[in-house]
Parts: sequence; C-alpha cells; structure tokens
Amino acid sequence: MPARALAAVNSHIYRYKWHFLGGVLFVILSTLLAIWPAQLVRYAFDLVNEGIDLYHLYAGTQAQADVYHVFGRNVLFYGALIIALALLRGIFLFFMRQTLIVMSRLIENDQKNQIYQHYQSLPLAFYRRHSTGDLMSRISEDVSRVRMYLGPAIMY
Repeated sequence: MPARALAAVNSHIYRYKWHFLGGVLFVILSTLLAIWPAQLVRYAFDLVNEGIDLYHLYAGTQAQADVYHVFGRNVLFYGALIIALALLRGIFLFFMRQTLIVMSRLIENDQKNQIYQHYQSLPLAFYRRHSTGDLMSRISEDVSRVRMYLGPAIMY
C-alpha cells in the first residue's frame, strides 16, 4: 500500500516536471559547488608550500621578488575563485529552494483542491459518520506532510 500511495503522489511531479527537473539540476550544481572550493583550498595550500620553498631557494636574488609577486597573485586568484564559487553556490541554493518549494506548494494546492472536490461529491451520510475536525485535519496536516515529501525531502 505505501508504494501505491507514493506512486499516486509522484504522479503530481509529472505535471510540474520542469520545476522538478530544474530543482534537481540546481541540487546537483549546488552540491558540486560545495565540493570544488575544498579542492581549490588543497591546491592553494600546495601552491603556498611550493611558493615558500621557491622563495627561500632564490633568497638574495632578483628572482626572489619575482617569485614573491607571482606567489601573491596566485594566492589572490585562488582566494577570489573560492569566494566566487561560494557566491555561485548561494545563488544555486536559492534557485534550488525556490523551484522545489514552489513545486511542492503547487502540488499541495492541487491536492487540497482534489480533496475538496471529492468532499463535495460525498453523500450527507458520510459527514454524519465522520467528524468535521478529522476531515479538516486530513486536508491540512496530511497534505502538508505530502508537501514535505515533495519539497524539502528532495532538496536534502
């Protein structure tokens, strides 16, 4: 039964497939942009180690000033690149959240409308057997849990 229930919920994703695909793309991009700065830090530390060795190797010569200049420029480049990647990651995280949360809200609205339409078609005897609070709870809380599955659960 749970697999069938999820299949019914997942069918809503097909209606909003572009939101979903865009959100998944932004998840992938933001994850990659979380990994790359760590690799750049490793390269920067390797550069610092090599730069210090070269700086000491050319001590007392004109080449020492040149090594210092190139070393400083490379460290600045890596620092700027790490900051740029962090900014890009922030942008992609925003778009990831925006697309997936909007999709989950749209699906939540569709489901509430479907439930309401179904409630409108039920006979009066149904409402005598079930309490109004329970029915309202299903519209709000259960559909909200489905929204959490479709939005934040996909992001994280």
